[in-house]
Amino acid sequence: MSITIGNYSFDGPHESTDPVQSLPGLYAILDHRQVGAGPVVLDIGESGDVRSRLDGHDRKDQWRQQVRGRVSCAVLYTQGWTDQQRRDTESHLRQVFCPPCGDR
Repeated sequence: MSITIGNYSFDGPHESTDPVQSLPGLYAILDHRQVGAGPVVLDIGESGDVRSRLDGHDRKDQWRQQVRGRVSCAVLYTQGWTDQQRRDTESHLRQVFCPPCGDR
């Protein structure tokens, strides 16, 4: 299963982190507010281990405050990318979607 966020094909959406791998990547936190409508991007981030980052994320309370429907996560695994490429892509996607969580 995949979802397009920006011009990238993310794995997901997943309602838990069980299927998320402990690999480098970007993650998007999504709010599915209306059936048939696209999800709202609540947060975008990056990590060298996306599963651990999502499981222990410090902004979970922000996500809960913003969600109006069903929350999920999607992951873009970035094996083979440099850390800088991952950070630059995170920055670009944050500029495009202006997520309400995780001000930078």
